[in-house]
Amino acid sequence: MIKKFCRALIDYMYTGETVKKKRIALKNSIVFDSIPKTECHNSIYVDVSIIAQCDERTGIQRVVRALLNELQKNPPPGYKVCPVFATRNQCYQHVHREFSIANSGISSYSGETNLITPSAGDIFFGLDLATSILPEHYNQLESWKQNGMKIHILLYDLLPVLNPEWFHI
Repeated sequence: MIKKFCRALIDYMYTGETVKKKRIALKNSIVFDSIPKTECHNSIYVDVSIIAQCDERTGIQRVVRALLNELQKNPPPGYKVCPVFATRNQCYQHVHREFSIANSGISSYSGETNLITPSAGDIFFGLDLATSILPEHYNQLESWKQNGMKIHILLYDLLPVLNPEWFHI
């Protein structure tokens, strides 16, 4: 009993509460990571509309490629990651299988229509900065939401919202 108390006291004195919390978080992540990743029940549809059409390889597009790459390497347990895109005139659809982050661009899209058929529990992640495309597909996103899909849009900058006179959209 005294030995356990001394060990706990030494742990607390020399590691502090923050390290204790990190240890618990690490333990939880090990348990979380031990869940088999082969069972995919839902999809995360990642919007890559801009880089699928014309990748300028600038700031936000680098972020999009890096986050998509990490999500594809390490999908959350129970999910598969599917890059999707839309144009102003075409609704969201799967990016062709041969699309790669390293060689992104419309040339990797074959022209086949491969529409998304979401189910409850799926996630749409608006990762790309598609300000001229996303509003065109409000009805599609709204119907997905009504069918149980979660919609998340990454907001990169509040300046266009706070000072719209500085921007043309």
